[in-house]
Amino acid sequence: MNRKPRRSSKKAPTKGSHWEPIASASNVEPPSHFVPDLDKICFGKYEVEVAAKALVRFFSEWKGVDAWRDFSLEELSLFLHQHQKETSLDQALFGLIAPWFDDGGMGCWRTAAEPCIVQVSDTRFSVTTEFIRRLKVRL
Repeated sequence: MNRKPRRSSKKAPTKGSHWEPIASASNVEPPSHFVPDLDKICFGKYEVEVAAKALVRFFSEWKGVDAWRDFSLEELSLFLHQHQKETSLDQALFGLIAPWFDDGGMGCWRTAAEPCIVQVSDTRFSVTTEFIRRLKVRL
């Protein structure tokens, strides 16, 4: 018999649209756009909001360039040491560097969040479009 091979109905998995690094993206608001409203951002957990605020300040002031750029942990740590002594490197990355969620011990089921920071090379990181999307969410 001459049968055609069946095609699989499953689609190949793809990355989420928000997982893309946005370093130097031209169609995204610059970091300084978010500075006046930092107290209104809503990341769902206080510690994650502290981290997001530290990153926005870092990108808006870092090297005098107001842009989303790839960064190293050493650059972020140096900036925090010089400008935000109350925020450690761990605090500036808390809840943003990997997909995770906190159910508060309630045992509720939730979909894991997409990462807001991704590693783009051995030593470089970038914020993602998910980070910018979440910055736009207001209380």
